[in-house]
Amino acid sequence: MTSVSPWSKVYPEPPTCLHTVLTSSGNAYMNWQTRIMYQTYLKHAAAPGSVMKAFTRVLHRGKDDELMQEVPTMRFDPNQAGLKLIVGVPRNADLLEIEGLFTQGW
Repeated sequence: MTSVSPWSKVYPEPPTCLHTVLTSSGNAYMNWQTRIMYQTYLKHAAAPGSVMKAFTRVLHRGKDDELMQEVPTMRFDPNQAGLKLIVGVPRNADLLEIEGLFTQGW
């Protein structure tokens, strides 16, 4: 009996291009983690036949930081006033707030 992976229905062939994206607030701890992640990405992207093709850090901060010249980064202003930044698993109240944003508009 041959076992068929459930992924074969979703992904008939392995990906040929992966874009790695991470979000950051630009604080010291996040920048330390970002440096490690980016250097690990560069190591694996340089391997022959690697599917890792792009890396982008999304910075949620009002101004540039020290990693702007070191890591490919797109900077966006922080969330609008009055909106909560949801980290991890959102609570039911957060889910209702998000649903309201989509149904009533930003």
